[in-house]
Amino acid sequence: MALLWIDGFDNYGTGSVQVPAASFAWRYGGSSVDLNDLTTPRVEGSGRSMMTDYGSWTFTPELTDAERTLIVGFGFKLITGVSSGTTLNFRNRESLGVHLAIRGRTGEFDVYGGPGAGQNYLGTTSGARVGFNQWTYIEVKVYCDSTAGTVDIQSDGVSVLSLSSVNTQRITENYYDRVWILPDIGPGYGHAIDDLYICDGSGAVNNDFLGPCKVLTLRPESDVVGETDWTPQTPGNHYAMVDEVEADEDSTYVESDVSTNQDLWEYEDTPAAIGDIYGIQICTDCRITEAEVFGLKTPAKLGATTSEGSVLTVGSQDYLSTLRVMETDPDGNPWTDSNLDSTQFGVKVA
Repeated sequence: MALLWIDGFDNYGTGSVQVPAASFAWRYGGSSVDLNDLTTPRVEGSGRSMMTDYGSWTFTPELTDAERTLIVGFGFKLITGVSSGTTLNFRNRESLGVHLAIRGRTGEFDVYGGPGAGQNYLGTTSGARVGFNQWTYIEVKVYCDSTAGTVDIQSDGVSVLSLSSVNTQRITENYYDRVWILPDIGPGYGHAIDDLYICDGSGAVNNDFLGPCKVLTLRPESDVVGETDWTPQTPGNHYAMVDEVEADEDSTYVESDVSTNQDLWEYEDTPAAIGDIYGIQICTDCRITEAEVFGLKTPAKLGATTSEGSVLTVGSQDYLSTLRVMETDPDGNPWTDSNLDSTQFGVKVA
């Protein structure tokens, strides 16, 4: 597995409205989201981006693996502010390693190696040119090592910094297990983020810069005949209980406590001329309704082939997002708009 995480920020509401902190926290651990609105996306079309109203902002994708190489890409836009602020942290548990600080006046990034914010200067980008009220796609690749560490940064697909033989290792372990995004950019800034991806250096694909990307959200639009074992909150179509833009908790849902019960849904078609598809991420918001942990699978079915993925443990009475990343279709082939449009997705009690 190389693709670890994606988010287009399209499932936290509609229009220019404040993002519910609770639903954001379902997906991100360690989040401290303050005064965030939804705004227009980086790439024209459907969807949203996340914007702060000059408040502090921190959110942390919870990575399940410890990785020596991590690649993070995201669309980034400054709206106001001129001082420096930390934009991205690579961490081993709570220990700060490599981190980037934006220079608001020049649009360049200073890179530091830790241990504290702004400590152990490593270098500065040349040509990042992050400007005000314009989107720039930033990608950062870090290899964790005490002597052979590397840091590479691209801006809109162009290399703006390449460091080698530097110390990027914070503590004894030579890996990272999390990133902090916009952890200390400061209340003097307004800024927006969109189209986030995180990869590691493993596998044969998605193990390097992907280039400027767009993350699109597709939602269920019909039930699969014969695959409606779960019970909808109100009688009728099952997909209508799970197709909302922003998860509505107990207002609409499907539920089941019977092992092997499965719901499958047809999803919206991909937009025309979508281009290369690096992978998909299935996001399922769920909780337990009784004091008993259960296992959940997120099946994907293409023709006669079903890929159920690993069992995901659900043990909280608060809603959480379970995530499954698939770099290939159920038959093991690269994703295309055709095989994605033909694949059915759903939920199954393990």
